[in-house]
Amino acid sequence: MQEVRSPGAYMDIMGAISAGRRTISEIADYTKIPRENLPKYIASLVTMRLMTREVTQPRGKVNYTLADPFLHFWFRFVWANRNLLEAGLNQAVWDEVDRELGEHLGRVFEGVALGHITRLIRGGKLRLNPDYVGRWVDRDIEIDIVATAKQEELAYAFEVKWRPLTLREARSILGNLENKALGVRVKRKVYGLMAKSVEHKEQLEDAGYQVYTLEDIFS
Repeated sequence: MQEVRSPGAYMDIMGAISAGRRTISEIADYTKIPRENLPKYIASLVTMRLMTREVTQPRGKVNYTLADPFLHFWFRFVWANRNLLEAGLNQAVWDEVDRELGEHLGRVFEGVALGHITRLIRGGKLRLNPDYVGRWVDRDIEIDIVATAKQEELAYAFEVKWRPLTLREARSILGNLENKALGVRVKRKVYGLMAKSVEHKEQLEDAGYQVYTLEDIFS
């Protein structure tokens, strides 16, 4: 953080984001930095590519995320626990990492999943000319990935789960996804799921769902 003044403020902002505070209001409440002062700090972090600015559809809600999974891990587990680490209480920190690493990896996997969907679109394996690809946040309804092509009246909607899924779990998630996607205003919708693994995923694919696992993503 040598490129900026008041490095403590920048560190606190990135710490807030690693703790799940993504909006200006949430970051201000967490850090106690006056809301009117935050934009200049955030603009610098975005310019330095330490943070990314995400504008979600359909309401244009602005969220901020850390640009690199390692940064997220370091701020979430090292920066947040620096007092414990300085006191030599390393085991307490390791215990927290053990409890919460799955949640951290889930967020990382969401980014991997979004990248995979983008590659499928570029490669023509998902056939649409998108005007938006990203998270869908409509009040209290959130869908992990939505790709819309309004001129084509087509949308793909995906849920992302960082765990193995049974066939029953996968069907339940897809059913909930169809309900959540009612607010995506296009004539044709294709639903999908991305997870570590999915039991009998071929049955879901035969039913018209798009299903991708870690093996599919990295093969």
